[in-house]
Amino acid sequence: MKVFDSQRSAPATTRVRRSTPALPLCPNPRRWLWQTTWRHTEAASRVAYLTLHSYSQLFMYPFGHTLDLPGDWEELDRVAKLAVEALTAVHGTEYEYGSCSSILYLDAGSSRDYVKGVAEVPYVYTIELRDQGYYGFLLPPEQILPTCEETWEAIRVAAKEALAL
Repeated sequence: MKVFDSQRSAPATTRVRRSTPALPLCPNPRRWLWQTTWRHTEAASRVAYLTLHSYSQLFMYPFGHTLDLPGDWEELDRVAKLAVEALTAVHGTEYEYGSCSSILYLDAGSSRDYVKGVAEVPYVYTIELRDQGYYGFLLPPEQILPTCEETWEAIRVAAKEALAL
């Protein structure tokens, strides 16, 4: 794997790194930017975190790395239910909701689990978008806008509930 620095002119392994804090020598500059931004936001302002993935039509909350549920799982489940109901009301698309480890499988290293377990953000969800495997990652163009419309309703409801905290 080649690693690039902030100059992006040649692989970092072939030259000396500049002494600038602009972009550290790392294999994933986007991750560094996210982590840096995350560290500098007010912890109290972090009330919700959502990630969007494809595909499976799932609305999941932590945890994925264990079968244990977060202490506030009932609240996460309540909000997930409201969000899925709002999503389904738009085009009739059905989603399943629950903890990742109970409705999908055990997974390790997800940002969802980190943000809930370490950063202690109250409302954390992963939304696995359409479809359920027929098209997989190649969703037909005519399903993209409906997916956006229904997903937006789910996000809107989850955000409203999180901000009412």
